[in-house]
Amino acid sequence: MVVAAAAALVGPVAYFRMAMAGQAPVGFDLVTYFYPYRNYLATAWAHHRWLPLWNSDIYFGAPFLANIQAAALYPLSVIFAFFPTERALGFAILLNLAIAGLGMCLYGLKSERLGAIGAVTAAIVFVLSGQMNAQMGHLNQGGTLCWAPWLMLAVDRLVVRPRPGKVAITAVLVALVILAGHTQQAYFTILFGAIAGAGRLWPLLLRQQWVRVVKRMAVGALALALGFGMAAAQLLPTLELVSLSFRHGGLSLQDAGSFSIPLKGFAGWLFPDYQNQQGAEFSAYVGMAALALGALAVVTRWRKPRIAFLAALAVAGVWLALGPHGHLYSIAFRLLPGLNLFRVPARLVIFSTVALALLAGHGAKIARQGTIAWSRRPLRPILARLLWASATMAEAPVVLLIVDHLAGYPQRSLLKALPVPVSWADLLGLATFSAATVALVAAGWMGSHR
Repeated sequence: MVVAAAAALVGPVAYFRMAMAGQAPVGFDLVTYFYPYRNYLATAWAHHRWLPLWNSDIYFGAPFLANIQAAALYPLSVIFAFFPTERALGFAILLNLAIAGLGMCLYGLKSERLGAIGAVTAAIVFVLSGQMNAQMGHLNQGGTLCWAPWLMLAVDRLVVRPRPGKVAITAVLVALVILAGHTQQAYFTILFGAIAGAGRLWPLLLRQQWVRVVKRMAVGALALALGFGMAAAQLLPTLELVSLSFRHGGLSLQDAGSFSIPLKGFAGWLFPDYQNQQGAEFSAYVGMAALALGALAVVTRWRKPRIAFLAALAVAGVWLALGPHGHLYSIAFRLLPGLNLFRVPARLVIFSTVALALLAGHGAKIARQGTIAWSRRPLRPILARLLWASATMAEAPVVLLIVDHLAGYPQRSLLKALPVPVSWADLLGLATFSAATVALVAAGWMGSHR
């Protein structure tokens, strides 16, 4: 309970000002889009119009319920009925972060077996990541992504031991993901669930237990279908509206590829900027401490299929976020059904975010286990080499950024690693946080057996 509470409080404590009287979150989309929509929803409820179909206050009138971003049927939208809209916005953001932190912690405990320290670490990294930070003001995106670890956990448990109750829980989560109001992030979140399920099916496939695989896939498909059925009251009018949109039938590769992370200077979006605010769509960082812990996990356990898969997923997420000029996205665009309905490939970096959060959790668990291994003197040289290798892996990209900075701005071609000039203070921060993390791990190992 203490571990779960700590994970749930990470986001609300970090952004506690949003809950204070006289404070309100501010962002272009939040003020110009989500505030009017949520305020209209609250006003409609206040006048006993429980299912508002039409909004006559914008343009010359526009569909309201059919616009899934209005989240009119999302259960947690009820918060706007109890507080003034400007305060409810802050509470809704904090609630999303709390749900995300608790879900990632539980997934780390139950599915990844990270232990208390590792699970809380994964939750902290996920909740405070660039993607979750950048999407806070996009209520529908944050409200959808916060359910990703919950759906991963539900599918994981469902595949391990199918039961009617687990089917129902998974279906409810699928419905919540849809009703939260962002179809692209819902698509990604359902993919996360599929990935979690595939991870559990893989050992069965290796043992050629085809009947068990087919049965579990059928149960998963049933839960998905039930979830879509629960959300049908939202999906049906939304599909009708989409049929009248320019996205009907899908987008071209060129249109879908808009807002990709630029290939030139892309490294600048992968690392935290301690001096400036990064662009909302391109924020891909998880923090240098998290990278150091992730490096420790990869260096020490790279032969483990789980670690190797998470590392590959982290790389694939960034690669896909480069969009058409990264080529991998072009392949996925043609092979993955439904991907052609969405723009902004940069959002695919959420897969890297989740993978790195879990790798950091594994790294924290390994760091804890190292204190026990250090007591065995013959293992100390091996542990020291692993720690040096982890430090080198974590610091190598920073060294390249420093070289890039020394080369002068702007650089051309692939030598342009940073999108804007950065200060030495920022580069020093990048180097210090990862180095400090490795140093703390080393100090913990050696200090616990003096």
